[in-house]
Formats: sequence, structure tokens, C-alpha cells
Amino acid sequence: MSYPVPDARFPVYCAIVFVLLKLTEAQAMPSDLSTLDLATINAAHEVIVDALRSRCCEWEQESADATADGRLSNALMFQHWAFAADLLASFIGTEFSVLFTQALNARFGVVPETRRSAADQLLDALTIEVASQQPTPN
Repeated sequence: MSYPVPDARFPVYCAIVFVLLKLTEAQAMPSDLSTLDLATINAAHEVIVDALRSRCCEWEQESADATADGRLSNALMFQHWAFAADLLASFIGTEFSVLFTQALNARFGVVPETRRSAADQLLDALTIEVASQQPTPN
């Protein structure tokens, strides 16, 4: 039986999608963030991140199956795909969290803390996103 060889360019495609999302955000973001619907932001966040994480799990399983069948190059490629999808899900989740926070702050007139750099604020958002994905201890 012949198995298809995964496309090695998938992680590059993920990076391109992320960059395009950032460019689109910069061009299409309304000037008044308080007009954004928070429920829609939350729903989009859940749907997109869940779909990426689901696909990540599928590729991890395909990697395990390929390893069991002795197709090590395919297994490695599926692992790379799964890693890229997981990373993209984290980035997208973080961006949605930041957007949600900005919209909420704009709605209630909260001025964001300006003493911290944007990189520090993004790191905080990414930390919260990763922590939310961790299982709760028993």
C-alpha cells in the first residue's frame, strides 16, 4: 500500500496565514473597539482554536500510526505539522484574547497600562492562553 508523503511546506503555510491575519487586523480593525461584539469574538476564538487543536490531535495520531508502520519520514512530517498547528492555535488564541481585552477595555473606558511594553503584554496573554489549555490537577 502506498502512503502519501506529507507536504513539508505546511509550517510555512501556517506562518503565512499568521502574517496575513496580522496585516488584515492592521487594515480592517475599526477605530472604535467598543463596537465589536464580544460574543462573536469569543465564538470565533473557540471555533478556530478548537479546529486547529483537533487537527493537531489527528496529525499526532497519524504520526503514531506512521511510526508503527515504519514510515519514519512521514511520522516526522506529521509531528512537524502537529507542532505548527498547535503553535498557530496558540498565536491565534492569544490574538483573540488581546482583541477581546481591547474591546472590553474600550467598552468600559479602561485605559491600558502604558508602562509595560507590547511584548510584555503579549507574553502575558500567551501565558494565560497556554495555562488555560493545561489540565486541572486532581
